[in-house]
This record gives sequence, C-alpha cells and structure tokens, in this order.
Amino acid sequence: MELQRVRACDRKKNYKKDLRISVNRDIIKSNKTSRHKRQRRKKRTMQAVFNKVKVKSWIKKAHKSSLFAYGHGYVTDGYAMLVDEPHMHPTILKVFGTLTPECKHSAEQFERLMRLPNKPIKVIDSKLEFVLEPKRQLRILYDPKTGKEVTLNSMYFDLLNNPEACTFHTNELMSMLWIVYDNETVGVIAPYRLQDQLSHVSFKVEEREQD
Repeated sequence: MELQRVRACDRKKNYKKDLRISVNRDIIKSNKTSRHKRQRRKKRTMQAVFNKVKVKSWIKKAHKSSLFAYGHGYVTDGYAMLVDEPHMHPTILKVFGTLTPECKHSAEQFERLMRLPNKPIKVIDSKLEFVLEPKRQLRILYDPKTGKEVTLNSMYFDLLNNPEACTFHTNELMSMLWIVYDNETVGVIAPYRLQDQLSHVSFKVEEREQD
C-alpha cells in the first residue's frame, strides 16, 4: 500500500515536471514567434512597405467613405486592406482626431481576411496596365502556370514602395490578391473584374515537366 502511494506521488511529481517542461517550451516557442514578429515589424518600420505620400493621399480620400475603417493594426477602404505603418499615424490623427477611433470591425475579421488561403497561387506582376477609363488604369498580374490574369486598380498597386520586393498571391477563384513582404502578409486587395477586355492579351505559360 505504501509502495503504491510512493509510486503515485512519484507519478504526480513527474507529471508536474513534464507539465512545467511542456509549458516552458510553449512559452519559449511563443516568445520566439513574438520576437520574430517584432523583428519583422521593426524591419518594416525602418523601410516602409508603403509609399508615405501616396498612402497619405489615399487615406484622406478614403476616410470620407462609409467603408473606411482603422483599427487593430490595419486600415481599409473596403476594397484594400493594409497593415498599419507608423508614417500613417499623422494622417489618421488628422482625419479621426485620435489614433484609437472606434472600429466597426473586429480584430478577428481583419486577421481572417489577411490570412493566405490553404493553397495560395503565386501570381506575377506583368508590369503592364490596361486603361479602362481616362482616369482608371488596371495593373495586370498573371498566374505563370495557367496564364490567367488578375487585375487590380493601379491606385492600390502604386501604394507599394518597392513591388519587386513583394510577392503576390491569389486563390482559386482569383477573388482576392494578397501582398507578402518578408514572409508577412502586409495587404489584401479585391481585384477588378473585367469582361473579356483582355482577350487580346496572353502570357507565356511555364512548361510543365513531364514524368
């Protein structure tokens, strides 16, 4: 009976020890993840992903729309959503009068939209634009495996400081375009749907290796 009690105590001690080790590992893993995120944010702060002048102009125009929202580290006009960068704060303060305005969306909603799909499709910037109207140009990106195009308002593309430092991804429906910089999703844009206006344009498709 005493032996059983001792064994039970030993098991309990070992369980507590294992639990502490497991918790400590989780804390270390969490701290590493947080540290990496802070390092990425610091890197983006030193070298802004988005153009300060163009983003300032965009926010000033967009805040007049009922779709405009700011909070939880993001800013959106309903068609594009960008991660917050320090250079945006003076403009946000000017239009809202505060850096902590009431946000109509939850952090979870923003994070869900920023999350890449399970099977993201990498698309390439063609560096071509389609003039839809005198004051509206569309940037053309395409899937190198299928040649399918995805277009977006050039105004949003021009918000990027250095597009060549970013990668672009879409989903199977090509209904969203995610912008990734240094392994972090920094923006998501709703593409502009065209009706066969690009039928005269075609892109070279990568040759698939045969088994």
